[in-house]
Amino acid sequence: MKRIRSFISITLAIALLMSSCLGYPPLAQAEEQVKITNVFVERTDNEVLETVKGVIEIDGSGLKDKMVRVRTTAGGGSKILGADLGRRVVNEDVFIKFELTGPEIKSILFTDGITVGDLSITVDDSNFP
Repeated sequence: MKRIRSFISITLAIALLMSSCLGYPPLAQAEEQVKITNVFVERTDNEVLETVKGVIEIDGSGLKDKMVRVRTTAGGGSKILGADLGRRVVNEDVFIKFELTGPEIKSILFTDGITVGDLSITVDDSNFP
C-alpha cells in the first residue's frame, strides 16, 4: 500500500512539473487571432514621377511577428515582407510597418491582396498612378 501511494505521489509531482514547463504550454496561452482594422499603403514619387520608396502600415491586433505575404510581378509565388521584400521597421501587437524601395513597392500586386498570418486583406490601389 505504501508503494502505491509513493508511486502516485511521484507521478502527480512529475505531472505538475510538466504542466508548468514552458515546453508544454497550457491552452490558456493560445495564440491571439489576427484582426485587421486598417491598411495604409503610401508611394513616394520624385519630381519626375518615379516611385522612389513606399510604406505599408497595418493596424489591428495579434500582429506581432506575424508573417505578411504579398504577390509580386517578379513571379515565383508569394514574397514575405520584411524578409524577401523591404524591411520591417515597427513590430508591435497592434501595428506593423514596412519600408520598401521604389521598385519593391511598384512590383507588389495589391489586387491579389495582402496575407497576414492566415487572414487575407484586399487592398484598393485604384488611386495609384
